[in-house]
Amino acid sequence: MEPKILIIDDDELVATSLRKVLSKQNYNVQTCLNADEAKNITSEFQPDVILLDIYLTTHNGIDILKILKKSFREIPVVMITGYADVKMAVTSIKSGAFDFLLKPIDLAQLSIVLDKALENVRLKSEVNRLNTILETDQLTKDFFGKSTKIHKLLSSVEKLAKSTDTTILLEGESGTGKEVFAKYIHQNSPRSAAPFITINCATIPRDLAESELFGHEKGAFTGASQKTKLGKFELANGGTLLLDEIGELSLDMQVKLLRVLQERK
Repeated sequence: MEPKILIIDDDELVATSLRKVLSKQNYNVQTCLNADEAKNITSEFQPDVILLDIYLTTHNGIDILKILKKSFREIPVVMITGYADVKMAVTSIKSGAFDFLLKPIDLAQLSIVLDKALENVRLKSEVNRLNTILETDQLTKDFFGKSTKIHKLLSSVEKLAKSTDTTILLEGESGTGKEVFAKYIHQNSPRSAAPFITINCATIPRDLAESELFGHEKGAFTGASQKTKLGKFELANGGTLLLDEIGELSLDMQVKLLRVLQERK
């Protein structure tokens, strides 16, 4: 499918010239010569990228940019101007523009900017797709990509998940997907119908760690006078509990946690 580009410029000569150039590069191009129609045309055409002239005859391009970003946040808008105005460029970017080009437009530079903008759209779409999968908890092998090594690892993970009484240590740098792997393990385990509970140990105040993990009875300590609190272990009973950043717990708390993991009670 050809990427769709909308050109918003009330200079018909410039808009037509750009449309011809981009059409030859296999873009589906539409022009908007009246800024008042920009929002409606954007809604109807649903472009992948918008090229918007800053200095329109009857409107300030920055104002049009703000209007478009309110309704079409995900569409990259590239601002075009015939003036090398640094202040205006900064204002454009702060207002949500993806990039900024000067007239006369360097076609090679335009091509680079459009490629970057379209890649940005593709990545955002992929992130949204993956987030939807995470929210619905429907993780499959395809979620992790097509790497043979990853699929081999997932097969090992699936076998490990079949065990009902296993404590698993997941190691890796921040952002490498430990929680996602934990969810995958949970979904492929006999416990998949039970709760999957996560807790970031680094965010728990030291004096409340024991209460957060194991709960407390009403009146057990100062501040516990309101009601009995269920701990994460009890909330995850029969399911899976992910303890993130476990090394951030105090040593005393780690000893208590180790005892629970060893004795299973």
